[in-house]
Amino acid sequence: MSQATAGPLDALGHAAGIAAVHYYESVDSTNRVALELGAQGAAHGTLVVARSQSAGKGRAGRRWHSPPGQFYCSLIWRLPWPAERAPQVTLDVAVSVARAIESELGFAPVLRWPNDVLIEGRKCCGVLTELRTKGAEIDFLVIGIGLNVLPFSAHAPEEITDIAVSISEHAEQPVDLVDFGCRLLESL
Repeated sequence: MSQATAGPLDALGHAAGIAAVHYYESVDSTNRVALELGAQGAAHGTLVVARSQSAGKGRAGRRWHSPPGQFYCSLIWRLPWPAERAPQVTLDVAVSVARAIESELGFAPVLRWPNDVLIEGRKCCGVLTELRTKGAEIDFLVIGIGLNVLPFSAHAPEEITDIAVSISEHAEQPVDLVDFGCRLLESL
């Protein structure tokens, strides 16, 4: 894993509600790093963002293919809620992602319960929420978002391009990764 550095995605720190940005060129999993930071007391709104992940993950431990150039982030939220409310966060974030995409593309993607965002039946985004508790209360949540913004390279595995899509493939004009990332984060 590379060290957190200043990088091109640091502009995401200007999005409303972001307390700090930990940027990595490459990391095994932004959720793993965010879980560590949360356990160390990182503030509500701390964002971990990477240009690529070597061990991105989805629900049920499934692998999330994470080539360079897409949008991979994990956000720490400290909410004074009972732990039983945590599943609602995943659904709320998926809805926010879909709304941000709709404002960018001009049409609404479809949600596949509980954490996938689809365009024409292909996955463009996955949301993975993990939590740590103190008794029956949430200590902190880590909300991971893997979003395919830019077109896939010609080297992407066929098993991925058959089931996944980038939002740029459906946009009428180029999608700027950082601008879209800021709008997405502000919509949460």
